[in-house]
Amino acid sequence: MFSKAQIDFMKENRFDVDFDKKISDDDLIRIEEKASNLLQTNGFDDNYEPTQVGTMCESIIDSMD
Repeated sequence: MFSKAQIDFMKENRFDVDFDKKISDDDLIRIEEKASNLLQTNGFDDNYEPTQVGTMCESIIDSMD
């Protein structure tokens, strides 16, 4: 479901999920909430262009669909 880069990003940004176990529905909710929050707070620059954080958060959310 998630790439190694996405998992590394989530670990670095302290998503509260144990990626060594099967990801539960509750984990998916936490991932979506954290990614959405990061996207809103750090996902865009002053010109409303996506930042690296924003691009990664969008890719995480998209891979959950």
